[in-house]
Amino acid sequence: MEQDLEDIRKLAGELSEVNDTQKLRELHEYFHDIDVVMNGNYGEGDFFGITKWVTPNK
Repeated sequence: MEQDLEDIRKLAGELSEVNDTQKLRELHEYFHDIDVVMNGNYGEGDFFGITKWVTPNK
């Protein structure tokens, strides 16, 4: 989780300086995957596999 939060911080910092839809999409995927894992919604929607924290058992 610590590495994911560092990656999120870095991406957010980069986005504050430049408009980059790919970076914004990547930031969204981090939050989405962490939400899926924390709330146990493994069967609902996509899991992007971007988080280093944990991978759900589908």
